[in-house]
Amino acid sequence: MSVWKVLGYNLILFLVGIRNIPANYLEAASLDGAAGWQRFRFVTLPLLKPILLYVLVTATINAYNIFTQVYVMTLGSQAAPGHAVRVLVFDIYQNAFQYFHMGYASAEAVVLTLIVLGFTLIQFGLVRGEEA
Repeated sequence: MSVWKVLGYNLILFLVGIRNIPANYLEAASLDGAAGWQRFRFVTLPLLKPILLYVLVTATINAYNIFTQVYVMTLGSQAAPGHAVRVLVFDIYQNAFQYFHMGYASAEAVVLTLIVLGFTLIQFGLVRGEEA
């Protein structure tokens, strides 16, 4: 669900990034004999890496931010059979505000923060590693 929510925004980011690529870079690649796919791979994609990193990080964060969808679909009671839609964000909510296990909910929130931070650092490392 979150994919469709941010698809237009991410598409606009990529379009702006592509429009801001100087034409002389693409022209130089063509003069050097690069075909369409090679121009994209060796010129366009490296210049879009900052935008790609931003989109990946925000998509990772949004992937864990699915509380509203689960709450609305299950009416706040985990009515799905066998807790089929049990996600960490909804579990944090239940432990904090339904069962009043504030310490446990806080620990889950810290774990969620560390998971998102870990994914973000890995993504930064991958992008920076390719630039070097």
